[in-house]
Amino acid sequence: MTGFAGDTQQFSPFHQNEDCFGNELQPFSISNATWSSTNSSVATVTTTGFATAQNPGSTNIQGTWTAFLWDLNPNNTCTKTTFQPLADALCDVLGVSISGAQSVQDGSFFAPTFTLTPQGATPISYQWSWSTPPGVGNNPLVTFNPSNGATTTTNRRWFANPNVACPSPPSVHNPPVSTDPYYNSVYTIRGQANFSGGSAHQDTTLTVNNYWFPAGATAPPVISGGPTIGFNNNSNLWVVVNSGTITRNTPVTVIYVPIDSQFYNKTVIHENRHVQQFVSGMNSDTFTVASLMAQLSPLTDSTQAGLNAKIVQAFNDWYLGQVVSVNLRILAMEQDAHSISDIVIPQYAYQLCQ
Repeated sequence: MTGFAGDTQQFSPFHQNEDCFGNELQPFSISNATWSSTNSSVATVTTTGFATAQNPGSTNIQGTWTAFLWDLNPNNTCTKTTFQPLADALCDVLGVSISGAQSVQDGSFFAPTFTLTPQGATPISYQWSWSTPPGVGNNPLVTFNPSNGATTTTNRRWFANPNVACPSPPSVHNPPVSTDPYYNSVYTIRGQANFSGGSAHQDTTLTVNNYWFPAGATAPPVISGGPTIGFNNNSNLWVVVNSGTITRNTPVTVIYVPIDSQFYNKTVIHENRHVQQFVSGMNSDTFTVASLMAQLSPLTDSTQAGLNAKIVQAFNDWYLGQVVSVNLRILAMEQDAHSISDIVIPQYAYQLCQ
């Protein structure tokens, strides 16, 4: 017998229903039958012949009982012989083990791999499936490649659980941390091995983490070049003549979310909004060449080296002042950027929560 993992199987003794004269007899009683398993770690058996699988492997279920043999003698009389038959059935308990739980970040280049190891027999096929807790959002998805092999790899897609934009503790801390349940989607991964005599399955988990801090960054505009300086014969001083090659460059963004993540495009849109804020939006009045020249133009010195030193110091003071001005607007900047990016699918995980 094979494939009764998780089930029970009843064994019963053979019985004879007629004596040698054709008289119908009652079925033999099995009250005196005894049953045993040669490997109780694989399967156990009760006194009434019910075997229950315990672990994958092989065992013999053995039973003995009283039986009767009727012989017709030459003198036309019957002789009853009592004997003890022995039943011996080989039982293969089917099973399968699965490799350990996997964790990965959404969009990571690393593809989680799961492997099934059959026990008790050779499978004729394999199949993989997945499930999520109730109430999740964001179109959760896991695919398997291949879906019918002993070893498979999966994709990674974060889902929202709980299915809200701004969850409360304990789903997320304030400020959030990478271990918060909100940023960790836990899928149940089930691998099943199908045998000719049954099937067996095991579950494990795939955790997809979606926490980056920060997800992206946009630096203030870089100021390149320098002013033109010259010697003023009238004042006998070195002076700042004009802005020279000073240029206010377009801010550069850095995206920390992997390009394969479903949140990559959302993050790009968010950071590009910060760029727009410096180019033509709320921060277009900061880090301007005009405001810098307002600090540099009055500078003079009796030596060229002295003037250059004053320019460097004035630039540093001005730049730090611009940074302070921008920092005072951070909340407004984030509110503006989130008003653009929060509506981008997926809508959860990266949103402004007050």
